[in-house]
Amino acid sequence: MSGHVSMRLGWPIALALLATAAWLLASVGHTDPLLGLPDAQTALDAVTEIAGGIAAVLLLGRLVLGVAGTQTTGFHRAIIHLLLTFVVSFLVMRHFGFDLRAILATSAILTAAVGFAMQPTLGTMIAGFTLHLDGIVKPGDGIMYDGELVRVVSMNWRSVTARRKDNTLVIFPNSQVSDRVTEVFRNGASLRVTSTFYAPLNVPPQRVSALVTDAVSDFALVDTTRPVAVGPLGFELTQAAIRYRLRYSILDPFEKGDVEMELLRRLWYVFQRNEILLPVSRLFGDPRGLSVPTMDRPMLAGWTQAALAAGGALQLGADAAAAMEALGREGRLLLYAPDERLVLPDGMDAWRFLLVHGRAVDSHEYGLDEADPRRPTLPAWSLGPDASVRRVAERLARHIGPYAEIAVRRAARATSDLSALCHAVAKEIDDPKERTRFLAEVAPGDDAAHGPGLVFRARRNAAGALICHLALRAQGEVAVIAIPPGLLDAARRAAE
Repeated sequence: MSGHVSMRLGWPIALALLATAAWLLASVGHTDPLLGLPDAQTALDAVTEIAGGIAAVLLLGRLVLGVAGTQTTGFHRAIIHLLLTFVVSFLVMRHFGFDLRAILATSAILTAAVGFAMQPTLGTMIAGFTLHLDGIVKPGDGIMYDGELVRVVSMNWRSVTARRKDNTLVIFPNSQVSDRVTEVFRNGASLRVTSTFYAPLNVPPQRVSALVTDAVSDFALVDTTRPVAVGPLGFELTQAAIRYRLRYSILDPFEKGDVEMELLRRLWYVFQRNEILLPVSRLFGDPRGLSVPTMDRPMLAGWTQAALAAGGALQLGADAAAAMEALGREGRLLLYAPDERLVLPDGMDAWRFLLVHGRAVDSHEYGLDEADPRRPTLPAWSLGPDASVRRVAERLARHIGPYAEIAVRRAARATSDLSALCHAVAKEIDDPKERTRFLAEVAPGDDAAHGPGLVFRARRNAAGALICHLALRAQGEVAVIAIPPGLLDAARRAAE
């Protein structure tokens, strides 16, 4: 570090010594037959002034930049050296007797002529100076450009480069930012979002508000330090519905559209579990104006039968056939969206629950697991099953070459589980470190996942919410059969 500093100061010090030496020679050799000649004195005087001026610019620039610290940018350094060069040049020219008034008058005429010709460019430069000095817009911030939120990538004296949501770049002059009313979204600051949704007229607004608030607060991209507001906005009597306004804050303003999309999906699952029927026009469907969610009965029966065979009947202590009949008759279906905590409807404290479809992982019972690397920030954005297998082949090819596709195809014939597939093809990599790195890239983190056949009960946490006693979170869509107390007594006696 000290060597780097000495190199930066080497040239200014050398020039200062050169100017000092020339000044001493001019002073001492004033009476010398050779050094005292007018041409020699003029040359030494020129070396003294020019070298001293350059050294002064460099040393003063280092001093000012050192006082400013690490906050300076390349633009600031250029401005400081330009001003110092102008002042020193003015003094040097005055020392040599130049008529500065004539120079200034001529330069003013030339500047006016050039200024008229370069008015747009100069306006952009001045706008760039203003943006840099004010520091209102910085790389990483978001600004509205043509009605679209774009992220600022870089800024220079002439233009701003920003990236759209579709990953394309847009470049526009600084004047379009400084001369207009521009919305700026600071990097790292949350954005307040307003959405609307509908709920049935016959459900108390406070119940809807409580359910929606809990659901929104569980999103990974929602700023949980800011309050969530839910309230009625108006009545839609033709659809027997109430229109609600929802306000919340998201951590990344650029994900606003995706969060709103995920929110509507999450609300459908919340309403389904709590038997809140979505409103529809009375011209279609139910004359009450409510939409009843449906589930394919044979598919649900297949899930239930597989879950009972996978250990659910044993954990329930019931005969599988009798339990199948009872659950199909009086069991209640609860559906959970991807990344949703297994929060249970009120009134089911004494019930038991059978996971019949999907997988769930351990989670924090109060939703404090935002930093969990297994948790997707936007569950709607995910690779499909086929794309996941292709990704395994692509990553494996980086280690073993074109043979990766053949290895993945062979392993896929022997298993239907992605994690097992990843571990099987990882054996093709000889280096243990590379094998571990490959598994970290492609293998799903579901070693502690719970699948169909899991039986759990309900308990209330300190916040009063009724949750799964294991504190689980859905990986994909999860289906649970809620079992009322005493429903399986006959099936249990049949098993005995």
